Amino acid sequence: MSKSNVEMWANDTISGVPRKDVAWPALIADAKTMFDNATTFFDEVDGVTFKYAEYANNVLLPTHDEVFLGKITPAEFATKMQELTKQYWETKGTGAPAATEEAAVEEGGEAAAAPTLDKTATLEFWSMWNENEPQAAVLKKYAEGFEKETGIKVNITFNGRENQTLVRTALGAGTAVDLMDQDGAPLAGGLMTEGQGYALDEMLSQEAWGETGTAFKDVFIPGMLEQFQLEGKTYLVPHTLITYAIWHDKRIMEEAGITAPPATWDEFLAALEKIKATGVAPIAQDAGVNFYNVIWYFYLVERMKGPGFLLAAAEDKTGEKWNDPAFAKAAEMERELWDKGYVVEGAEGFTWPQGQQTMADGLSAMELCGSWLPNELSKAVDPEFQWGGWPFPAVADGAGKNTDIPVVMLDYMVLKDSKYPQEAFAFIRYAMSKSNVEMWANDTISGVPRKDVEWPALIADAKTMFDNATTFFDEVDGVTFKYAEYANNVLMPTHDEVFLGKITPAEFATKMQELTKQYWETKK
Repeated sequence: MSKSNVEMWANDTISGVPRKDVAWPALIADAKTMFDNATTFFDEVDGVTFKYAEYANNVLLPTHDEVFLGKITPAEFATKMQELTKQYWETKGTGAPAATEEAAVEEGGEAAAAPTLDKTATLEFWSMWNENEPQAAVLKKYAEGFEKETGIKVNITFNGRENQTLVRTALGAGTAVDLMDQDGAPLAGGLMTEGQGYALDEMLSQEAWGETGTAFKDVFIPGMLEQFQLEGKTYLVPHTLITYAIWHDKRIMEEAGITAPPATWDEFLAALEKIKATGVAPIAQDAGVNFYNVIWYFYLVERMKGPGFLLAAAEDKTGEKWNDPAFAKAAEMERELWDKGYVVEGAEGFTWPQGQQTMADGLSAMELCGSWLPNELSKAVDPEFQWGGWPFPAVADGAGKNTDIPVVMLDYMVLKDSKYPQEAFAFIRYAMSKSNVEMWANDTISGVPRKDVEWPALIADAKTMFDNATTFFDEVDGVTFKYAEYANNVLMPTHDEVFLGKITPAEFATKMQELTKQYWETKK
């Protein structure tokens, strides 16, 4: 599956291929277009040949041939299929194909019954939210409602964004923690990879809370539960979906004469110049947050080289991939924002939330940030503020598209050594019921992974980006997920140096080559 070999396979056999960086042959270009535009994937013959090959080959396909070739009528076909299907399953000793619990769910039958819960249990839930945040208020309501319905008490410890670090310390000291939530990528690259998560796969077929016959796993947008699987097992359940956008006040854009989202980087720079001419600083930046700073960088690299390029450089144990000109070029491009005076004055010294507050105060027009920003500023902006979100622009001749979007998830995880894993999962099922997810979406202004719940109007542009996406990729191109230590100790602090003008783009690329090599040498 090396790139060169997959290219050979594609071209010599005229085949579609699963590597995301290999083009399909021109003869089947329309098939690739269909693949890129797909909203749902399903198995051939709707999965019948995969799950029941004998039935497909001996019942469905030959009988279908009879009606397809005009030997029987459609009505006769339906009657015959009813009879043959019944006969087939009678020979198997069952009256239905749902011989296992899993099959029942996949075939649309009854979801697995939830186990009896220990009503004397008390769950210890450590959360990433601060107690004064709206998410904490919703979680408290969940805990109250869950206790009322089950008798199980949930103690919530609100630790803020350092929750994972505090949970790790607590586990090391022997403190019981049953359940936690955290940003998905660092959690997957951290405690989950360290073996502290509880595999939930056998529980996912349990009935969704309050939805008779519907399996819990079936209420999610396809692919969301699989995002951070480890060796084929599911440890995380997403409760929030985030993507990044260039958030702005539409009134300022209108005043500057900007009527459409800039499609390319050059158009984006031209828009910034128009905004600057109105007397408003185009860009807010919380430069004291290295993760906010690196958003510009990973987007620019992705737009030039496509998903996976930055990750490949992080994984290169020689560091040589950092010598690719794209890495210095991306740093040059983001530095241009500072050099041309597009970033609000004083941003170099800002600590969060000073940067975003300049948007609320009307001193800046936009901030590249996650879809949590409209919620964080909802009480600070004036009542007439009109939220809009642009996708990050494409780069001329780049491999990435402005419909490639990073997806960030915030997830629940049951801890491996919990005394009450079933009860902890029951709380997750309760929290992810439709009415509770609707509460979460509306009270916290968040995107959500349930496929039957609408996103709030304030972040409608984020949902549009999500719906129009042709490719999803992980934040920081997956580096924080796969190599959290490298991201936190090598990439982001070194990027801060170039982003804030302390070293040149060329020096940055050289330093990253050296530090990457050194990092992997310590791992031998």
